[in-house]
Amino acid sequence: MTHPASAAAERSIAWRHFAGLPSRVTHEPAQLAPFETAVVSDLRSSTVRYPGDPRLRRLVTDLREVSGRFGELWQSQFVGFHSSDRKTVHHPRLGPVTVNCDTLTVPGSDLRIAVYLAPPGFRTAQQFEMLAAIGSQDMCTAETG
Repeated sequence: MTHPASAAAERSIAWRHFAGLPSRVTHEPAQLAPFETAVVSDLRSSTVRYPGDPRLRRLVTDLREVSGRFGELWQSQFVGFHSSDRKTVHHPRLGPVTVNCDTLTVPGSDLRIAVYLAPPGFRTAQQFEMLAAIGSQDMCTAETG
């Protein structure tokens, strides 16, 4: 089923995840349910903080229409926030990069800071070193004729 989402909704992590849009980020099976719960909880907290925001209400309504899982979590009435997560970012050149993500929240504000760290036992630290070395350089070599 397709749904006419706005461009703003397309940029929403909640919309991209629950509408099944392609993403470079995936979660380990054990992390998926806590991630989904945190996303829905963040939205619920936002609707309490901004009860008159029509775009936010539209996003929630649209999510309930396109995703049974979102609707189920929304009905649970759970309110919370993101704190920590493990995710895999599928980098176009380095391949899968697994990171621990801690979200720091300032109570009473919309400020959030995401801190990504290399988890112990993963090759992420070496991948971060490679990214630091190459920066924004193109990793492809020029073809010689």
